Amino acid sequence: FTHTHTHTGHSDWVFALAWLSPHILVSGSRDRSVMVWDTSQSQTNAGIIKPSQVRLYHRDKVRDLKVNEKTRRFGTVSADGTVKFWDCEHGLPISSVDLQYKQELVCMACDDDLNAFSVGSESHIQMIDARSNGVQRSVTSLDPGGSVRSLSVHDRLMTVGTGGGTLSFLDLRTDKFLEVNQRNEGEAGGSGVLMTGHGYLKRDEVFLQHFDGVDLRHTVYTHCYDPTYTKLFVGGGPLPVGLCGCYAAVW
Repeated sequence: FTHTHTHTGHSDWVFALAWLSPHILVSGSRDRSVMVWDTSQSQTNAGIIKPSQVRLYHRDKVRDLKVNEKTRRFGTVSADGTVKFWDCEHGLPISSVDLQYKQELVCMACDDDLNAFSVGSESHIQMIDARSNGVQRSVTSLDPGGSVRSLSVHDRLMTVGTGGGTLSFLDLRTDKFLEVNQRNEGEAGGSGVLMTGHGYLKRDEVFLQHFDGVDLRHTVYTHCYDPTYTKLFVGGGPLPVGLCGCYAAVW
């Protein structure tokens, strides 16, 4: 890879990125802003790109965003407890939904065919039709104490990754989780969930003082299927602040 441009505009961490077109990028940040970038042209000789649009409609950090390529709309979820839907062409919000469960809002997914967005929280998954003004329904996570940390949807099947290191599979036609009895590389798997293994965890002073002897599972921060949807990549790391480690596996 060769570095070609540097995008400068956000004043804090960038939590989410997505392409609106081959050259247009949208980002959401801890600084509460949503920014749109035109990557086809740099504005200085040094290759620095400034945002073409800066939007401050959320009252708290923007944790995730997803694009529906069929409707040319995208959704953002914020720690302010709302989901906003935006027009890709003008970069302006067209509607806002207040969520019922507002704790630990960090991820979302989009079903392009149904124009439905899903949001993970501390204990629930909330489903929203982008054409409505509210949450259609919600499902309790199989790991309510771990919080939902990653979501994906394909062909009416939702994959749910949590802070407790579990993976579960929700049938969106019935709103019921599939039974999964296979104990993958995690020894303590059970009916309904798969579990991550131990991965790498740095056993430094913080670990020895506070977590020595604790069975820690790596959080599923991201996951992605291959084009055949027969293999699943899972990436993650420790959830507690101060710990250093990583986890990566193909299932």
